[in-house]
Amino acid sequence: KGTGDLKTTVSGTTGNYLKKWNTTLQGEGYVVSLGKDYVDRFSPSNRTNNNKGTGLEYSDNSKYQRDNAFASLALSPNLQLNWLYQKSDPKTYIRDAKTDERKRKDYEYVDTKNALSLVYDDKENNTKTTLAYNEVKMESMDVLYPSGDLVRSSASMNYEASNLYFDSQKQWDLGKGDNLIAGVTAKHETY
Repeated sequence: KGTGDLKTTVSGTTGNYLKKWNTTLQGEGYVVSLGKDYVDRFSPSNRTNNNKGTGLEYSDNSKYQRDNAFASLALSPNLQLNWLYQKSDPKTYIRDAKTDERKRKDYEYVDTKNALSLVYDDKENNTKTTLAYNEVKMESMDVLYPSGDLVRSSASMNYEASNLYFDSQKQWDLGKGDNLIAGVTAKHETY
């Protein structure tokens, strides 16, 4: 939950493999944050004998970017709405260990995550309820050589999942330091 005063924060990070920026705006009952990560090439990420036995090859994790967003809004003193979003586009190239040339096929994918929650937290009445929805989607593409054509990967390489979650709890004070807590949790997942 944001404070009563308007506050803006801008931050940045730089390092060998990661550079990023983030801006956060916070006010009475809300927080909004936007950011971007720039991930540099990390190579070699691993070395293996290729499946044809003709020599060593390695994976080259190429540069990519990741977008980040977060928002939280107090709808009332006890009710909070939260949203989180992240999207990235990592790329992996297979290279010959002797010549450093790209070979076989490469992999590119877009990874998108969304999370939304509504939280009712009444501390005075010892009641808390959460309703949440989360989803993740990964779309893979193969880069064929030598043409460089992008081809959608097989269904096994693409992934979508989501879940809907509900949890509600109530606590009663029985006196003498004893409490009784009762609740219900329900979850539905799809893949």
